[in-house]
Amino acid sequence: MEKHFNNILVITQHYWPEPFPAPAFCEALAQYGFHVHVITDVPNYPQGRIYKGYEHGNRRSEERNGVRISRVFTIPRRSGILYRALNYYCYVMSSCFRVLFLSGEYDMVLIIQSSPVMMAYAGLLYGRLHHRNVLLYCMDLWPASLKAAGICEQSFLYRVYRRVSRRIYRAADRILTASPGFMDVMHNEFGIEPDRMGFLPQISVCEETGEYRYEDPETMNAVFIGNIGRAQCIDVLLRAASIIERMGISDHGRPVWFRIIGDGTCFPAITKLKETLNLKHTVLYGRMDPSEATVMLGAADCALITLTGEPEIAMTLPAKMQMYLHAGKPVIASADGEIMRLIRREQCGICVGAEDPQELAHALIRFLTSDRRKYSRNAEQAYRKQFSREVVIGQLVREMRDLCHS
Repeated sequence: MEKHFNNILVITQHYWPEPFPAPAFCEALAQYGFHVHVITDVPNYPQGRIYKGYEHGNRRSEERNGVRISRVFTIPRRSGILYRALNYYCYVMSSCFRVLFLSGEYDMVLIIQSSPVMMAYAGLLYGRLHHRNVLLYCMDLWPASLKAAGICEQSFLYRVYRRVSRRIYRAADRILTASPGFMDVMHNEFGIEPDRMGFLPQISVCEETGEYRYEDPETMNAVFIGNIGRAQCIDVLLRAASIIERMGISDHGRPVWFRIIGDGTCFPAITKLKETLNLKHTVLYGRMDPSEATVMLGAADCALITLTGEPEIAMTLPAKMQMYLHAGKPVIASADGEIMRLIRREQCGICVGAEDPQELAHALIRFLTSDRRKYSRNAEQAYRKQFSREVVIGQLVREMRDLCHS
């Protein structure tokens, strides 16, 4: 490691044990020999309650897999817009206050930005105070995420956060994005030149967790893993499952089961819809330990993705896609944009347009008579070529080295 490129300050609101990709990046950098210090919140996502063991100021400083973790004062998300706003801005203020007392020992700043974009302020502040380069990794593009959540572009709130987002993104020395589509928006909306940006895929959070195994001989399993929110459009999946069940479709005698793993704001509504549709072969597991989810994915015949058809969502490339490819599972998707392009380019599954339960059901039926092994081989090959931890972290290290020495 170069003498003057060793200490990395990471700013990210969400970190282990919350279900976010940031730990995979930070721990991989630690394995490369970097000294990584993360400034993050007290874990409370997605339930909105402080995790057990972190209450009353406990475990505010800890180390995990070579990464030093500092947790700042946090107001839990709980439920509702008010508490979510308090949670967002509490991290902004607490993290900025924390970096004021850090020395200039860090060689550069890495901001791993999910929502909200304001979480980046502490990293930009440290960079300005100590004249350090700042690399921002954008996993959730703002204010497009607000529009995807139903906030109108003409609203006062959207216009405010468009200005906030523009200032933040333009202040970073270099930006990497989790989806190629983000770069076009940043160039067109914020005037950021293409040579200041690059595409960096997310890392599969389950790459080194559990063991994959072959399909269940008793049932045909279609598995979904991930957040259950408005953007994920899980109602489309349930309605497709209802069509399959009503038609009595089976896989050479094996009944088709839909296994949905995850939690989120729409979980209660999805639970109610499952009861309304009287689904017998659909199971909602809620949030599951990653090792257990990995075993469940290993037993799957195919993996599922559903997204809304909104342009802001279509340009995303969810982290679950890398997880599915790593498992070598054919992907059956109801989505537009980046997901559709990837599946069709790599021929690793079947993708139909977003928000159409009938088309998704037909895609699953076509899958039953398809060359599944070909899809599986193509999925594994696409993962090794584009999304493996070695490939992604190697690119990130090169980006950091080039920026640090620029």
